[in-house]
Amino acid sequence: MYDTGLFNELVITVIRGLLIPLVPVIAAYLIALIKKKTEDINNQLKDAQLHKYADMTENIINTAVTAVYQTYIDDILKKRGVLTDEEMKTAFNFIKENSVKIISQILMEELSKKYTALDKWIENMIVCSLNPQMLKDNNLAEKLEWRV
Repeated sequence: MYDTGLFNELVITVIRGLLIPLVPVIAAYLIALIKKKTEDINNQLKDAQLHKYADMTENIINTAVTAVYQTYIDDILKKRGVLTDEEMKTAFNFIKENSVKIISQILMEELSKKYTALDKWIENMIVCSLNPQMLKDNNLAEKLEWRV
């Protein structure tokens, strides 16, 4: 009754007419989607790497704070019970010098991409790592012109 050859040819013509123009559009969409996902993954990796560097730097600073506290600050506190302004600034500078010596050049370069004032960021991390009671008792943050 119906000519199946004509029907098959009509279906093939419709499919070719619809699919052939859609293939480049679909391919372009898939390429753009893959590029976007790749970019997102790369950004996540960069952020994860930056957080890793910041964590490593924070650990280094905490270690330097602990070391200077145990060797320099603690000795003075045992002798006199309080630090002078000059001793506090000296201790702060010891901590900063020790931190910067330990922090590798790679860490410094990577962190400076995120923190334009890297030196101030390191100083802030030092102040945040110090014993809160010592900061309060000696007004160290104000003397170093830092807000904690």
